[in-house]
Amino acid sequence: MYFPIKVSGGIGDCLNDINRYPLRLLKGIGIKPKFYYTTPAHPAREIILSSLKCISGSKIAENPLPQSFNEHRLANYSRRFFWWMRGSYVPPFENIPFAKQTKTPRTAVLHTHQDGHHKAKHLTAKIWNIENWISFIKMLQSDLGFQVKIMEWDSEAKNLLLQSTSGVIDATGDGMADNCKTIRDCDLFVSVDSWTKYVANWFNTPQIIIVPDLRKNYTPVFSQLTATDIARGWFVGLLEKPSVKILGLEKQHSTYNYSLENINLLTPNALFSETQAILGPR
Repeated sequence: MYFPIKVSGGIGDCLNDINRYPLRLLKGIGIKPKFYYTTPAHPAREIILSSLKCISGSKIAENPLPQSFNEHRLANYSRRFFWWMRGSYVPPFENIPFAKQTKTPRTAVLHTHQDGHHKAKHLTAKIWNIENWISFIKMLQSDLGFQVKIMEWDSEAKNLLLQSTSGVIDATGDGMADNCKTIRDCDLFVSVDSWTKYVANWFNTPQIIIVPDLRKNYTPVFSQLTATDIARGWFVGLLEKPSVKILGLEKQHSTYNYSLENINLLTPNALFSETQAILGPR
C-alpha cells in the first residue's frame, strides 16, 4: 500500500517535509511512501529525486501532482495533520547505517555554504566571509586538535579554503548516502542554515546552525516570513535541543526574533566560543 506525500522546493524543504511523517512506523505496518515532487523546475530536482529513492520502499510518481482526486485530497489532509502534530522523525534511508563510526582524532565538518543559493551568489544572506571560515578552521585545529572537513559545492570557494588551510579534507559528497555518513561520523557539525541540519539531527551529532536574517539579501519568499515563522516551519525537532545551538534565532516568551542582522556580524571568536560551549569540558 502506498501513501501519497507531496514535497517541494529545495533539499532542505523536502527533508523538512519528509521529517514530519513517521515513515518508519508506516513501513512497519506495510505502508510505503509515494512521493510527488511538485516543483519539477527547481534547480535541485535531480538531487532531490535521487535522495527520495534512497528511502526504503519509496516510489517516485511520474507526475508532479496526484491524478486521482482522492489521492490528491489524502496528500493534502495528511500534510496538514502531520504539520499540526509538529513531530520530527528519522526517515528509513537505505544504505545509511545509523551506527556511528568513531575515529580519532576528533572531526569537525563545516558546511560553508559559499554558493549563496543554488549558485546564485548575489543572494548573500548566508555567505560568511571566507576569511572568517579560515580563521575558525585554524582555531579548531590549533586549540581543539580537530581534523577539519569541509562540505562546499562552490568550486572556487572550496579551492580557496583548501589552499588557505593545511590538513583540511574535502568531504563534499555527490550523493545523499555519502554526505549523511560524513555528518553521522563527525564530532561537531557547523553549518549556515541548510538541509544538512536535518541530517545532523537524525544522528544526534552536536551541531551549530548559523541563521542570519533571511528577510534581507535572500529569496523573495523569505522576505515575508518572520523569525517565528522560520523557527516553527523549518526547525521542528531542533529548537531547544541540548545537542543543537542555533545562532541567530532568539526565543522571547513564545516567539522568536532574528538576532543576527547580517551574517558577517558574527566573528570567528564568537563562533569558537559557542563551539567550546556545545562540546563541553574536554
